[in-house]
Amino acid sequence: MAAVNCSPPNRHFPGRTSSHPLRCVRPGTAPRSDHANRSPCPPAHSSISPPVLPGTFSMQSRSAVAANCSPASKGPPMTGSGALKKQIRPVSLVLVITSLLWAGITAGTPTAADAAQSLTPVGKFLDAVDHTFATAPPDGPHKVGVNVQSYRFQDRQLQLTTWYPANPAVGAKPYETPEHVVGTAVKDAPLDRSGGPYPLILFSPGLGAPGDGYYFYTQNLASQGYVVISIDHLDALTALPGMGTGLYTVRSVARALQALVANNSSDSVFNLFSDWFKKTQFGMTYRPAEISFTIDQAVRRNADPKSPFHRMINTNDIGMTGHSLGAAYTLLKGGMPIYCDYPLTAKESDVEHSVITDVNPCAMSEVKAMKGPFALQDPRIKAVVPLAAPCFIKDSQIARSAAQIRTPLMFINGDDPKFEASFGTQYTTYNHAVGPKYFVEVKDTDHFVVTDMIEALPPALKGIFPADDHRDFAQKADIYKAYSTAFFNRYLKGDTRGMNTLHTKKSPFVTRLWFEDR
Repeated sequence: MAAVNCSPPNRHFPGRTSSHPLRCVRPGTAPRSDHANRSPCPPAHSSISPPVLPGTFSMQSRSAVAANCSPASKGPPMTGSGALKKQIRPVSLVLVITSLLWAGITAGTPTAADAAQSLTPVGKFLDAVDHTFATAPPDGPHKVGVNVQSYRFQDRQLQLTTWYPANPAVGAKPYETPEHVVGTAVKDAPLDRSGGPYPLILFSPGLGAPGDGYYFYTQNLASQGYVVISIDHLDALTALPGMGTGLYTVRSVARALQALVANNSSDSVFNLFSDWFKKTQFGMTYRPAEISFTIDQAVRRNADPKSPFHRMINTNDIGMTGHSLGAAYTLLKGGMPIYCDYPLTAKESDVEHSVITDVNPCAMSEVKAMKGPFALQDPRIKAVVPLAAPCFIKDSQIARSAAQIRTPLMFINGDDPKFEASFGTQYTTYNHAVGPKYFVEVKDTDHFVVTDMIEALPPALKGIFPADDHRDFAQKADIYKAYSTAFFNRYLKGDTRGMNTLHTKKSPFVTRLWFEDR
């Protein structure tokens, strides 16, 4: 298929098109009916905002990790993580919250009291559900093991979930998450040492999501010959709407509903979690340190003769991928700088402003204390795949910052205009990044498909989400698997056999594809 120039209008200078060349593989199928007014090439976006985050409403903490936690310098044995009790975790509830907000838009606007009354029994209802969802299987040549470990980090424990090539016993029972998602990975299975050392990939989940909440995606990368470490960030246990002061205020619900009416579901969740983002400065107070710590731990595990991963992790070839809030930090860790050498407005400088999305990160103490624009970059990371990425950088600064990204980059994003991350921010970043770079858009896909936990929700709750977005899950999962594998194989292993995938619309569910190999 011939590549065509498909540059969108330049959102920073209305009326002008971007001069940056790219190649765009046009889809061969018509968009769904509610996208009929969308042009084949990217539209201009008048506003850019972060996406709906898989945030949390926590009625019950994630079950405790093993008692045999080890200090930071050593990892516990492969078999010492302990069983996770089946129970509702925070991320399960945010799916319901967003569902109810969506229902409010489509069936009449609820009041704050309506929201509270609807959510009161949700935790007990979900906890009683015993519906297991078999997620999409891995495609790689290796079988997969999964290991949950806890490390002492600062003044608390940090849980890491490791997915790896394995030699499980015949007939071993696959690991099942507390949300009742099951795949093929076997807990604490012996490491397959025949293909090591394996490149390392970090996975940073979205707000409130656990390390095993993207089962099909992480187990597939492990099956392709990678050690994948997923992080249970601080927010996986503690992020609350209103920081635990109650369900919702009238103001927060009203703002969330107004944002959804305006096709800006991103701001709806940011408003609900406004206090959390203010307190943690968009996660700057903990996420960067947790990510660096996780890489350090992988290096220690690889060097430790007592570790099952001794000399089995290639710590010279490290990639990172993440979803939503985790995708934002994937970009920052991969080399997207934060410039603060420009004047801020009074609203941008007010860190206590009631609307968190009006606050510029440059006004926050964590960013002010950084030693330069590239302070968050980790040079050990050689390739990045952000999934549905928000951006905290001021709109007028995005192109400037993106132009400094020299790490190989791939965006994967759904095409749902209401329930997925803003296309405009991501495309602007892609368009100005140095490359090599790739952008894959998945048809009829919202923000939650990649988490695969929503597929295990009861039909009454799952049915609230857009039906088109949650049909054909396996085919959509295949897109995330195929393109991320081909990308990491090329830029972490030097394997060019997947380049045809990176250049081709391999599925009718790939609506748009851009690439520049450099």
